[in-house]
Amino acid sequence: MYKLDFTYKCLRDLHAYSGQIDALLHLNELANRELISQANQSLDIRNFILDLSRKHRIPTDLSRFDGLLVEIAKNYTVTVDHSAERFLIEFRKEHQELFDKKWKEKQEGESWLDNAIVNIFESKHSAIQVLGEINLEIFDYYHDIRNYVVHPRSEENRKKKIDAKFNSLKKHQEEITKLHQSPLAPSAVEELKFEDFKLFSKVVKHIALELCRHQNPSDEQIVKIIDIDDLKRRIKHNPKRLQTAVEGELRTIYGLDKDRASRLASRILAH
Repeated sequence: MYKLDFTYKCLRDLHAYSGQIDALLHLNELANRELISQANQSLDIRNFILDLSRKHRIPTDLSRFDGLLVEIAKNYTVTVDHSAERFLIEFRKEHQELFDKKWKEKQEGESWLDNAIVNIFESKHSAIQVLGEINLEIFDYYHDIRNYVVHPRSEENRKKKIDAKFNSLKKHQEEITKLHQSPLAPSAVEELKFEDFKLFSKVVKHIALELCRHQNPSDEQIVKIIDIDDLKRRIKHNPKRLQTAVEGELRTIYGLDKDRASRLASRILAH
């Protein structure tokens, strides 16, 4: 993660959560590929799977692997989209508290990212300058795939729209590869693969970082939201220790550097 003057808690949480999910999905993909490789080398795929089923006591009756990795990749997309939604909802809460600004409510059919853009940027053009047009298009593409996977019958024209967005993105493959080292993604929805999960995850983290970098609060705004009542109750008669504790909280939770944390801690305790 790039060093920021101020770190939103939701950004730190996104990286922690994504780190856990990434590790699990990498292991899952590794296991799936090895399973398919071994099954394809067997004389009878169905019996190979049944033997494993009995060995591990996990009921299943899979006789072929056609499209299996694609379906798994679709679920990866849903997982990444969920992590993005979690971040954006928490970012909304933190931003409103920091800037003392009530956001417009999310409208039906509006993504959480679109809602954030409406509330913190003067225009879509301003958002594009900060977040990057190609990143927004990639996010939108995979978010639509998520909706297609979760609600496959909710809209007849959804697949056509997804295909059109894919065709548009492929015209920018060279730029995508340069930005995210992703020569094998994006893929068409019926050909999704592990590389799509990696690309979507990179784009989500990039957008999250740039949103936080763009909305950097002032010293006054940080001081206003810090609640040290609990620290004061636990450290009543030791001003030096209390100062150190407040500095530590500012550095740990919000990522402030030592000098800024010390300066703001003094202001907070002076109130």
